[in-house]
Amino acid sequence: MKLFHKALSAVSMLIEGRFDQFWKRLKKKLYYDSTAYGLRRDLAAPVQPRRPRIDIEVRPFREEDAAILFDPSGLAEAEVGELTQRKALVRAGIPTCWVGTAPGNIPCYMQWLFSSAQNGAVENYFEGIFPRLHEDECLLEDAYTAKSHRGMGVMSWAMARIAEQAAKLNARWVITFCNTTNIASLKGCVGAGFAPYVVRRERWILFHHTVTFTPLPPGTPLPFQVPQKSASLPEIPPLGAGTLPV
Repeated sequence: MKLFHKALSAVSMLIEGRFDQFWKRLKKKLYYDSTAYGLRRDLAAPVQPRRPRIDIEVRPFREEDAAILFDPSGLAEAEVGELTQRKALVRAGIPTCWVGTAPGNIPCYMQWLFSSAQNGAVENYFEGIFPRLHEDECLLEDAYTAKSHRGMGVMSWAMARIAEQAAKLNARWVITFCNTTNIASLKGCVGAGFAPYVVRRERWILFHHTVTFTPLPPGTPLPFQVPQKSASLPEIPPLGAGTLPV
């Protein structure tokens, strides 16, 4: 079933003429080496994120939100690719996608909140790039802010409020992952009450996929939280050394 869905996705790209996206996905399977921070928030510790420039409420995604959130107008090719990925996740039907809404109930932010009940679906869909969730954990992933509402401080506020929905699922901890080079998103995560706890290394070499999770000491700073001259990534051990199980 997993291979069937991946093959169907590839065929859809070709039929729809999205050759650049097809080639990008194929190249990733040939060679890819990426690191990301895993960040965690303790819901028992209160967090007051910085208020955005506009009022933002959060609620579950609705079908009618798609027309606004997935509008590709004015977006660069890379951003259109991001939207395509999120549309595919909506079609996959893995609960739950949440949205942040601006005044007038206009959706301007989206992000998924997964619980341990979705471990199997998440592992299959994302090809094992996330650790399996314990019963007291949830995962926040695939954040996206509409171009019309960027630069307004929406991410930290909406992310913090969506994370708090995990308490209704009997979770105490919420985790999320962000590429080590995406400083803007890392700052948004910190503003939402998240702190780094692992480094993930993902590699593809000739269709062979490996993922490792290296624990970080409590209080490890992110690059932008230390002086420029000393800012650096934590040392990443060789694959398989000192890692957490997937």
